[in-house]
Amino acid sequence: ALDVSAETFPFQASGTFDVDPPVGGSCDPAPTNAVWFSYTAPADGDYHFALVNHTGTPAYSRLAIFAGVGCGPLGPELACGTGNAPSISRDVTLVQGQSYLVLFHTDGEAYTMVDPEISVTEVLPGGPGAECASAYDASAEVFPFTLAGLFDRDPAVGGTCDTTPNNAVWLSYTAPADGEYRFDLVNHSGTNAYSVLAVFAGTACSPLGPQLACTTAPAKTISTTVTLVAGQSYLVLFHTDGDNYSMVDPELTVSNVVITPGARCSLPYDVSAELFPFQLPGTFDDDSGPGGSCDAVPNNIVWFSFTPIVAGPYTISVANHSGTLAYSRLAVFTGLGCAPHGPEVACAVASAANVSTVALLAAGQPYLIAFYTDGEPYTMVDPEITITP
Repeated sequence: ALDVSAETFPFQASGTFDVDPPVGGSCDPAPTNAVWFSYTAPADGDYHFALVNHTGTPAYSRLAIFAGVGCGPLGPELACGTGNAPSISRDVTLVQGQSYLVLFHTDGEAYTMVDPEISVTEVLPGGPGAECASAYDASAEVFPFTLAGLFDRDPAVGGTCDTTPNNAVWLSYTAPADGEYRFDLVNHSGTNAYSVLAVFAGTACSPLGPQLACTTAPAKTISTTVTLVAGQSYLVLFHTDGDNYSMVDPELTVSNVVITPGARCSLPYDVSAELFPFQLPGTFDDDSGPGGSCDAVPNNIVWFSFTPIVAGPYTISVANHSGTLAYSRLAVFTGLGCAPHGPEVACAVASAANVSTVALLAAGQPYLIAFYTDGEPYTMVDPEITITP
């Protein structure tokens, strides 16, 4: 390993590195084209490690940092991150006088590692929102609220949908009443950026509290809806999915969501007494699972309930009046249970905006009907349902 403790940063190693070590970090145990650095911390504190691969061709990056300089085996892992660019960075807490190994590599043999560059800088305590421990409390703010600043910290942990966050801002919010709340976040970066949003119960940081939501978006805007409890505080983590993006003047809007029948599993629209075909006006965006066995990850669900008077086979047909293409999913469950659902009676898929299935139903038994799309980009608008013996 090349000891860079006394170097002036950024420091660039010359050459092409093409060795494939037998072990790597937890985020990629099969490293290719690896370069090894070592660094001894001059003081206790948080440090920012930034690595750049100067290859002339595209290359995805991997970065792992280990305590000590032992190789067989490697010391305890402090961080492991992935990136879809030739550059990558991570923040870690170091101890004065302790030496650390830095493993920088590509994620495939076809990529090359050329003249790798490393920078190590001590991270000074940030302002409100820069770290989990100093999450900005936006509970009393008027929305939309903008937290001014450039946020470039890379926390060691994040939500399950992106465990290697970059350019994170931390916010907290205390719910004034029980109910469903929508969190809308905007990154005012002047360049392109993909977004990640996670919400956690409580304000604990090590470890984070139970995760309520985690979602991604290929844009600078993102939103999610979660159920909150009055007086309970929650952590909101908003970040980009790559260090080459930036987080500038993040904007937060929190709004109470009024639940209409059909919008949630807990409040399905009862069509038992309706004349068919029946159309329920509105746009539906619930993504709460599970879905049926034919698609376990539902998007944009509308929920119906139906209790037949006569037992027998029924044809259940649904149509999505979205103005754009939408693939359809239809699942029928016995009873009105949501977490979990009751036994599944039927599940059908279609590469169209309408789908149907036949289900054997019992007289007097309520059934839960979930109609949804197979992807978030699709929309569910003014859904129509027809049930016939």
